[in-house]
Amino acid sequence: MERRPLADVFSDQDLALIAAGRCPHCRRMADERLRDLLSDPTPHPRATLAALGQWFTAAADHGEGITAHYRARLRSDVCNHKSFYQTVGELMVAYFLEKQQGWNLRYVLPDPRRGPTPEFVVRVGDTSLNVEVKTIVDGIGVNLTNACPVASRAPTIRSLTEDSVPKLTKSGRNLVFIVGYCRPPIPLGDVTDALYGTFQLRIPLYRDGRVGDCHPARDGDGRLKPTFNTRVGAVGVLEQSRFADCACCFLHNAYAARPIPYSTLDPCPQLIPDEEEQRLVCRNSDWSLWS
Repeated sequence: MERRPLADVFSDQDLALIAAGRCPHCRRMADERLRDLLSDPTPHPRATLAALGQWFTAAADHGEGITAHYRARLRSDVCNHKSFYQTVGELMVAYFLEKQQGWNLRYVLPDPRRGPTPEFVVRVGDTSLNVEVKTIVDGIGVNLTNACPVASRAPTIRSLTEDSVPKLTKSGRNLVFIVGYCRPPIPLGDVTDALYGTFQLRIPLYRDGRVGDCHPARDGDGRLKPTFNTRVGAVGVLEQSRFADCACCFLHNAYAARPIPYSTLDPCPQLIPDEEEQRLVCRNSDWSLWS
């Protein structure tokens, strides 16, 4: 018999309790979204659950301490989908960095004595990166058609980016991931609007009645500025693409105190600042998920 995903996290008795609408950790009401995800009645689990099993297994390879940490979080969050999805987002990022990118990854477990810390430290050649993860959990569910309007994610991304900064060191190179899970894909335009300002087409109107030429401009509501959030070296946008594999693109911070070398994040798609023309330009070519 094929081994059930998350067998090391939830027993058969746990899943029966979840299917009945109860959290096995606290016996409170299980979140409806998580009940449907975790108690899939089909013989072959849906792709999202199977992928979650692979992400957890990759973390468990780092020893019992990491296994116990993420097992406890997944079990305790069955009544809170927002906390559960944040845990999933961390597992997704770790899998992407270690299994897909082949980078050396070290988990950083919370320690109240040290204060806020990032989720991971990764080593890429001679470059060390502190990695903080934030997962977008609001918005419409996965059953979405292109005809359905979706509110801009820019305000949420602005908030999550700011929330990341206290966990980033002033002296290190820092990478923030924004993860989409069980929700519509994050439009790249929402990310650029959040980080560099809402994109607008402006037409100047003069006092004498003349109308000027239309020109693009960005508002001042972006979260990356010369004296603001300079600890953020780049922001990665991560989405599940095929089974456990994820796709990622990166947006570099033109004002980072310690920029991340562009070659470090190759071969992923990257938006890099062209300071001469005050715009972002593409590095590398695979933008299919965000086009």
